[in-house]
Amino acid sequence: MWTMVEKGPLPDQYTRCVFATSFLKAGHVTECQNLLKVFSEGDAADVVTWNIYLHSLCIDKGVKEALSVLSSIMEKGFVPGNVTCNTILRGLCMDRYIKEALDFLDHFDWGMSRPDVISFNTILSAACKKGDSSMIQKVLFRMGVEGIELDVVSMTCLIQYFGKVGKFKECLKFFKHMIGNGQSPTTITYNVLLNILCKKGYHVAAYKMLDEFQNTGTFPDTTSYNILIAAYAKNGDFFSVEGLLIDMYRQGLSPDAITYGSLSYGLCKEKRIRGALHLEHQMTEQEVKPTISYYNNLLDAMFRANRLWDVFLILYKMEIQGIEPDVVSLKIFNNAMAKGGKKSKAMKVIEILMRRRQRE
Repeated sequence: MWTMVEKGPLPDQYTRCVFATSFLKAGHVTECQNLLKVFSEGDAADVVTWNIYLHSLCIDKGVKEALSVLSSIMEKGFVPGNVTCNTILRGLCMDRYIKEALDFLDHFDWGMSRPDVISFNTILSAACKKGDSSMIQKVLFRMGVEGIELDVVSMTCLIQYFGKVGKFKECLKFFKHMIGNGQSPTTITYNVLLNILCKKGYHVAAYKMLDEFQNTGTFPDTTSYNILIAAYAKNGDFFSVEGLLIDMYRQGLSPDAITYGSLSYGLCKEKRIRGALHLEHQMTEQEVKPTISYYNNLLDAMFRANRLWDVFLILYKMEIQGIEPDVVSLKIFNNAMAKGGKKSKAMKVIEILMRRRQRE
């Protein structure tokens, strides 16, 4: 790409946008900005280039920087479209400026465009995640004024919100409304509802839902099974967990790090430490890298069983995997110390190892 920029010919819009988007997806935001900056000068810039550039600014330097650039290019004749405006809205919501996002939607000069369902869903999603009922009502009112109907994304956000505040009947109302109107719930919709059911302890209902809507689009996916496996493993119901794992494999899905984390938590809670340790061999066979969550479950179990030598081994394995102790790891250690571990020389050595590794 840079050879083309330096020696010519200049890459076309499609080429540079592909490279810029690839940089963003790989997390190389600065490289994306450097590339687009070259094409944002003079006549080489187009609306797609500017949209990606503004998006990268929102991720890297914040929405205020993106707004400053937008204001500058508009003074030079740039006309923002829906994608541009929705990029800024997303940036405002990412930076938690939800009120400012609604003000932007209401007062910004959208030119020939108008706010669409994506615009409103961006703010609605942020308000639902925050649990801001007042903002949710404002967004829904504005959608009504604009004549924009709730779509699957809108209703999924509302299902998630009502589940969070404990209004399960409202969740079901929106779900039934979705089905009744011929709208197809997404996998995210199903997973949100599964999560709500499991958190309320309705495990059987969640299992039935998985069975009833199986093979609906891309549902269920690995996340669907992870939600149920976590719920049943937490309750020590490994008979149901085994059934879910079998069903998971039948669907052509494989357990991931989250699955194994849930399994290890359940096994350690039931004091089945050998079974939790055996999961590491399965992860190796599946080429799944253990997470800090998996190791924290083992550390907690080993401390409770006073198996300090095994704690040393786990810390050694973590070092090999390049996994550092986190806040939860230290909390587990501090709890063990509070229960009489201060007298043990082994505990003092473990403390030195854990705190040293965290500083590094």
